Amino acid sequence: MYDFSLGSSNSKVLPKTDAVLGINKTIHLNHFSNGSVSLEGETDCNLDNKTDCYKVNKSLVVAFWRESSRDKWLAKNMLKVFDEKHFVRIIMVHDDSNWSSYPNKDRFIWIHVNGQKRFWYIKRFLTPTILRAYTYVWIVDDDVEILFQPLQYECVATKLNVPLSAPGRLNGAVSHAITRTHKDFAGKIGRWTDLVEIGPIVVGNLLAWECIWNFLSASVGLGWGLDLVWCRLMAHNCKISNATIQTTCAIFDVFQHNHLSNNIASTAAGGKEGPAYNQYYNDFHTKKVIFGPLANDLTVYSSFVVLGTCPEGIKCAPLIAELKSDYYRSKFQTIVLSTGQHRENLHQSLMAFKQTIDIDLDLMVDNQNLSDLFHRIFFQINEQINLIKPNLLIVQGDTTTALVSALVAAYNQIPVAHVEAGLRTFNLSNPFPEELNRKIIDSFAKLMFAPTTFAKEVLIREGACETDIFITGNTGVDAFYQYYKHENPNKNNSILRIIDNFKKKSLNKNHSVVILVTMHRRENFQYLSDMCRAIKTIANEHNENILIILPVHPNPNVKNVVLKILNNLNNVKIVDPISYDIFGYVLLESDIIMTDSGGIQEEAVSIGKPVILMRMTTERPEGIYLGTIKQIGIFYDDIIKAVNDELINIKITNQTSKRNIFGDGTASKQIATIIENYFFGKYKPNIKCMTKARQDSIAQYVYSYTNISSHSIRRNMMINLTKVQSALTLNEILKIPSQYNISKKNEDIFALTAVIGLYRREGLIRRWIEALLIQTHSPKEIWFIHFASPIADKLDIEIKEMRSLFYNGSDYCNKWCIENKCKIDNIGKDEIGSNCFDKCLRFCMTLPSILFMGMGQMQLKYFGRFQLALQCRTKYVIVFDDDCIPQKRYLEVAMYTINTKEYRGILGTKGTPTSESYYYGPVSKSNQIIEVDVVGGSWFMESEWVKLMFHDKIYSWNTGEDFHLCANARKYANIRSFVMPVDKNDDTTHSFTKDYLHISDKGDTTGRVHGTATSRKFIRDQLWLRGDRLMSSYKSSKPSLLLFAETQYDTMLLISLVQQQMIQLGGLIYFATSNMLKTDIEMIKIRKEFQSVHDFMIGRDFNIDPTPITAAAEMHYGFDMVMQGTQSTAVIILGSSSTINMFALVSAAFLRNIPVINIYIQDNIVDLKRAEVIMTMSSFTIRTSTNQTFSNLQSQQLNNLLLHLYK
Repeated sequence: MYDFSLGSSNSKVLPKTDAVLGINKTIHLNHFSNGSVSLEGETDCNLDNKTDCYKVNKSLVVAFWRESSRDKWLAKNMLKVFDEKHFVRIIMVHDDSNWSSYPNKDRFIWIHVNGQKRFWYIKRFLTPTILRAYTYVWIVDDDVEILFQPLQYECVATKLNVPLSAPGRLNGAVSHAITRTHKDFAGKIGRWTDLVEIGPIVVGNLLAWECIWNFLSASVGLGWGLDLVWCRLMAHNCKISNATIQTTCAIFDVFQHNHLSNNIASTAAGGKEGPAYNQYYNDFHTKKVIFGPLANDLTVYSSFVVLGTCPEGIKCAPLIAELKSDYYRSKFQTIVLSTGQHRENLHQSLMAFKQTIDIDLDLMVDNQNLSDLFHRIFFQINEQINLIKPNLLIVQGDTTTALVSALVAAYNQIPVAHVEAGLRTFNLSNPFPEELNRKIIDSFAKLMFAPTTFAKEVLIREGACETDIFITGNTGVDAFYQYYKHENPNKNNSILRIIDNFKKKSLNKNHSVVILVTMHRRENFQYLSDMCRAIKTIANEHNENILIILPVHPNPNVKNVVLKILNNLNNVKIVDPISYDIFGYVLLESDIIMTDSGGIQEEAVSIGKPVILMRMTTERPEGIYLGTIKQIGIFYDDIIKAVNDELINIKITNQTSKRNIFGDGTASKQIATIIENYFFGKYKPNIKCMTKARQDSIAQYVYSYTNISSHSIRRNMMINLTKVQSALTLNEILKIPSQYNISKKNEDIFALTAVIGLYRREGLIRRWIEALLIQTHSPKEIWFIHFASPIADKLDIEIKEMRSLFYNGSDYCNKWCIENKCKIDNIGKDEIGSNCFDKCLRFCMTLPSILFMGMGQMQLKYFGRFQLALQCRTKYVIVFDDDCIPQKRYLEVAMYTINTKEYRGILGTKGTPTSESYYYGPVSKSNQIIEVDVVGGSWFMESEWVKLMFHDKIYSWNTGEDFHLCANARKYANIRSFVMPVDKNDDTTHSFTKDYLHISDKGDTTGRVHGTATSRKFIRDQLWLRGDRLMSSYKSSKPSLLLFAETQYDTMLLISLVQQQMIQLGGLIYFATSNMLKTDIEMIKIRKEFQSVHDFMIGRDFNIDPTPITAAAEMHYGFDMVMQGTQSTAVIILGSSSTINMFALVSAAFLRNIPVINIYIQDNIVDLKRAEVIMTMSSFTIRTSTNQTFSNLQSQQLNNLLLHLYK
């Protein structure tokens, strides 16, 4: 307390400040080393001009009191309204009254000067250097009643940058009518004016008061008339913050006060001081101007918290405390309203958290029904909302109070915030009416505070906007943590004494168990007798080791049954309902909780207590799924077993794990932050939740076919995937850009290995070596191989002879280079003969080091050479049949071709479509490059591609290597196959010699060996069955639909739905399944129904059940090939079958942007989660409850759909 009385000899310590109080006659301040200041004897006034004053984030409240002020409203409420955390309070006493006995006197600064007036004080005590320490200065008369929160007032004044203002006056005497609240500004913040009355309340910032202070004369007293001019003074003389007269002073109609005096001194009294303000007074004393409303975009926010029952009070108490904390109180107003549904219990629960009700409607009457209660709450809440006009209404839970209040708010277009949103049993009658209430509230709530992720997911599935949902935890957990963290139990409580005595007297303290039982749920009334009998049996079986505490609900339906069955048991203590201040301690002392309640589940789990839930349904299933709550229902045997199991579990583990399933105690803080963000613009609406976006989403589902690309577009997409590359001549190919040219032939990235497979043709090895040596792009390595050859000895002799010719000292290389490699007509235009000879000789001499021979007695047939090629160390490899001896430029032109964008594929000597009726290559001598299904004779490719041959099952090791290689390369890597052109003008580019046919006839040419033709046909059929894209696929022009099913029933059902319409459309239906051998599909029967049948053979290669990931990958590859092979542009499925393979197929269609028609039979769902994802990826879903109820309307819908897809 700081008390200054003129003439006193006692020194008083002031708060730390660098300011000097300049007062005539008596007071002067000197600094002490500790930073404080003291009062000394009389000196002249000395104003310190120091500017770096000590700043505090507070405002200064100056009140003028006298003896008659003691019993007035302000004197009684000063501390409550202007709290010391945010305000410094100075009381200036202007008579000789004594205030030494005033309550909390030490929490004020007192200045006593008898007979002086307010502006005499202001001029002497509130100097600019002192005022710099404060945000605002409040001048308050003693006869005022304040009806608003000062911090909120300052918040608005700061945001609007109002230098001088006053709250609107509701009642009491006024000097100027302009100061009364104005009807034209109802619902607005207030108005800019040219007048703010000098009392009973005026609020100014530092700049305003400094301007006014400098204008004051030393003789000023009451200041009458000053209020007529000070707004003009600040605007014209001081030019505060570039303010104009239109934006200097304001009256805040939204903040209101009462003037408790009916009489007021006449403004005419100001005439005595008129000369001091002559130039302004004469001009403006008759003008009282309203310039217009304050900024319309700034709202003074308020929220209603509506409660009715005791549980609501407990769960909202920590939230109310947070919203009414200093931080939020300065930002928006929170009003707590009670309907009185549980009036006394509600008040008690709030008092436990030191919270009170602001408005009590007290609506409860005896023997009321829900309809009557609904009507009374609706009417009264509506009146309060229209009177106060809150910006947000907050409700908790699922009571009638919560529902009706939320509805009233919605009807008044006030947004609703729902605490504990998303709780569901999905049974409207259990519990009733709670389930109905909470569903209705959540259907229109703007802010939904879900306690768990589970609750949020419920809301999303019901159609709530995800950005309106916030996972906060449960405020009930906040309440539990907060109360029992700070409060100490009353050890004298009878229930706690019973528990304490039981534990002390127990023979085996480690196995003494306290069981807390609560039963009151309306829907359990008919089972209550069985539940009580189960408790009785448990009590008798464990008489010495357990104590059962059972607070009985006052409802006679519960109480009478409980007392009848359990009243005379020694270890069952039936008690009255336990008040909240004790209940938590009982819960803490208990070892097992048996309940049919809701909130107790959250509290028990939060402190690690096992819960046995005696309900058939629950809106809090999280604990069940996470193993902390055991839902056992309401039957006698089940209850006994559950308790006995838990008793054993406690003996074994002697502990339970604590899990923050329902929150960590911070829900209230999170909710308050969200509400603040909502009020102040940080909440951003989700465009996906706007009307059009939601309607568009539904329309996309209902009318989705309108968004599907036309059949011609989808058809063109398929053609682009499958159409063969253009047939170009060699000259045209050589004009296409390539990454290769002959100058790069020695670079490693273009290195090549040549693999020549030998078998029964003899006398060719020397020709082969010379042909490879003469190549303009020579191979880096040459491999000759033969397996189980009938002429193996002769082949070995040929190899040995060749090796001897190339050893050092042999003149073979000299002769060969002169006669073959370096003849004048063989030398390039940029190369002279001597250079050619030197290079040829060096290369020829290195032949033994690049020549390798592979042989074996095992008959590896046509696949052996490719198996060996897997070991190739160069980027490129060419595998030859021994009858395809290349001419000297073939490897060069092949390397150029494979390095073009258009023809990067497997290049062969010959090739054919799937039908072997026509061959391109040496026989046809086509002068263009031709894309085919399979190539042979030679295979020029990147060595990594060889691996693709062995990706799928090999159907015959006797033949078909070319089919497997080309088909798998197409399927798994989108690699095409081409027959190189036969240029009749340049045979040096050919991959065969002129005597090719003669050489070929001497060996095992494909198709001529007994049995190979049949085998190759079987291989081709298997590849097509599994899924292959053929060179002629793109030519199919009819509308094509792929039907996928995995059972005979599903197959026949789907074909019956689409067959007739596809016939009318002139279209084709193809069939595919995942693995024919693992279904009941009758292949022979269904073949006649479809254009072709396909079997993806999932898992059949290795004769195992593949993992879901492996199966999905195989499905993707197979589906892509079948769609390209059949040119299907849509798929139909029975989505309710929901297998892994179907999921994979639909995802592949989704990625390929191919529409999926999903027939969804509710009763046939195999896997709900997969079925829902399949439905999400499907383009159209036609729902039906059973396969027997596909209505005419749905059939027509499907027909229209097909018509749209293929028109």
